[in-house]
Amino acid sequence: MRKWILCFVLISFISAQAKIYVDITGPSSYKVGIALNFSGYPLKKMQEVLKRDLLLYDIFILYPVERIGLDEKTLRLAGADLLLSVDTSVLGDKLKVAYTIKDLTDGDIIRNAIIQSEVAYQVQVAHRIADALYNAVTGSKGMFSERAVAFRKVAGGYELVLLDVGAMEYKRLIYFKRPAQAPDLSPDGSKIVFSLMGKNGDFDIYVYDLKTGRYKKACGTKGPDTAPKWLPDGRHIVFAGNYVPDNTDILECDVETGKIVKRLTTSISIDTMPTVSPDGSRIAFVSDRGGRPNIYIKELDTGLTYKVTNGYYDVSPSWSPKGDSIVFSSLVSGINMIGVYNVNTGTIRYITKGEDPTWAPNGDYVLYVGASGLYISSIYGNSQMGTKLFVGKWINPSWR
Repeated sequence: MRKWILCFVLISFISAQAKIYVDITGPSSYKVGIALNFSGYPLKKMQEVLKRDLLLYDIFILYPVERIGLDEKTLRLAGADLLLSVDTSVLGDKLKVAYTIKDLTDGDIIRNAIIQSEVAYQVQVAHRIADALYNAVTGSKGMFSERAVAFRKVAGGYELVLLDVGAMEYKRLIYFKRPAQAPDLSPDGSKIVFSLMGKNGDFDIYVYDLKTGRYKKACGTKGPDTAPKWLPDGRHIVFAGNYVPDNTDILECDVETGKIVKRLTTSISIDTMPTVSPDGSRIAFVSDRGGRPNIYIKELDTGLTYKVTNGYYDVSPSWSPKGDSIVFSSLVSGINMIGVYNVNTGTIRYITKGEDPTWAPNGDYVLYVGASGLYISSIYGNSQMGTKLFVGKWINPSWR
């Protein structure tokens, strides 16, 4: 249940997609024109969030039909490529939304679906429609139906929060007076693993249960334990800890028993900040075994370990849900930059200024910490500019 817990019923679905409208991997700045038509019950919040989602994808231009009209020839002349029609009806607390995506060039219906839910979930319905349009236009998965987690630095402490990225809203889950870091949502979306400083000054690994609102210590060593990440099975994690005194390695722990089941690295240097490939066969991590912090990959079946970056200071790796790339933070000429390492080609591109990146669930965007806030940016294109979503001091966002 990584997605929001909803009462969705999909009544019908038609896909007549015969082409990709925009190649998001290319350098083109072309944006798809969307004529947006709302009818029926006016759920303003749903409408606002849907518009915001589409604009945050940064590949759409919106044409409100209330200004242009519904004549398809006029819409085409105005620049619209597709017509997104959303009809809403409400009965008590029940919500029914029918949406259609129509190609204005040839008249084809690309998507046609009816969603039944509850009025309380109108924001999530908006995300679902936006994600469906993104998929129809690009052939790639949408992203706004999934939640992110992060810590937020506030006066006197730290808040663990759930983020609705598209709605640009967040919910505080729990507050700590002591430093906390590195939250990561479990594969089924039911738990969050994180690192919390104890009274003795050392960090330990804890798990927060989203259903009960409680947290408990899950794993720990006699030294500081940091940077936990879930393995795909949802039971085991990897983290940086002291398997032997004063030596930080990457360890694997069973969070149900609290037992350290494997020592994944054995270097005398500092190994930290692990991230796991989607299939669980490899980890990437930060090590200073070469003299400076750089990114390394270890194949878990063979034990083969190799260095993949050579920057001055490369940290905070995050493995793409597509499996083909690793995003990381790098100090380049004194500036924190977001880099993308291509696992298949070994090449690196720098996409924007920032640090502490995490992938969007579709592998097409990254969420990261920038100047005084959280930002989102496509990993493609040449703008070198992200969109600011949240203000404040944010720590270790995770969205996948």
